[in-house]
Amino acid sequence: MAKLLLLVVCISVASALPGRSGKALSDLLASQGKGGHPADHDDGECVDISTYRDVFYKENSFTLQGYTCEKNCVSKTREVCQNVETTVCELEGYADCKEELVESGILNVDGTEKIEWFPHVCKPLDKVLTTFIEKVECKDKPTWVCDSVWVEGPDGKLTEKQENCREEVHKDCELRRESVDKTYTGYDCQKDTTPITYVRPIYKTKPVNRYSLRCEAKALPKCRPQVETRCTTVTYQECDEEWARTSMDIIQRIPDQEYDHRLKCIYD
Repeated sequence: MAKLLLLVVCISVASALPGRSGKALSDLLASQGKGGHPADHDDGECVDISTYRDVFYKENSFTLQGYTCEKNCVSKTREVCQNVETTVCELEGYADCKEELVESGILNVDGTEKIEWFPHVCKPLDKVLTTFIEKVECKDKPTWVCDSVWVEGPDGKLTEKQENCREEVHKDCELRRESVDKTYTGYDCQKDTTPITYVRPIYKTKPVNRYSLRCEAKALPKCRPQVETRCTTVTYQECDEEWARTSMDIIQRIPDQEYDHRLKCIYD
């Protein structure tokens, strides 16, 4: 009688093969291929029912770094006086400002990019495995059967004589091999057309300059013919830029899917 064996990769099958030697079992496992990929079985005794398991996710975290530029300004007020012609003068004040480079540096300007990942989708389908069984076929076969009788002849010798002959029917039997098809469920696995999206970090830097603004209070007179001292007040802002580094923690879920290698085999 044939023995049906379901072989699952990475699971011990020694106890499921009664009557087989250790060498026969190792030869069977070696025939399934290496590296998690199905082996070829041209003898028609095995069916590949491999599939992909459910999608699972691996969590990972990364940190994005950046910066902000903060400007700190201080308001100042100065009084400016100047001798002018006292005819009638008005003094207009202004701030004479210059921007100076304080520092140059390379700062992080990290970002992310979107990644598309396509899982496998498996659909069940029927796969046919052919096996063979042996049946006994018997036919009636008539034969002649006689009783042997030994008779002493005139010369004193014994001679065999057939008596009571009759026809008897005996069973003439033989084993006949018959093929039997059995249907099992396999899987047709294809990549899905709908992707799963996730992000991964992109680390970049760029050169950045930091400046300081310095001002000097000045005034321009508008006079008529008369000289006198006139004063005016000038209000202005002096500013300094400061870098403030920033960071952001991001948790990413990276999808994955394991290949489940299975063969259904029949061994005589």
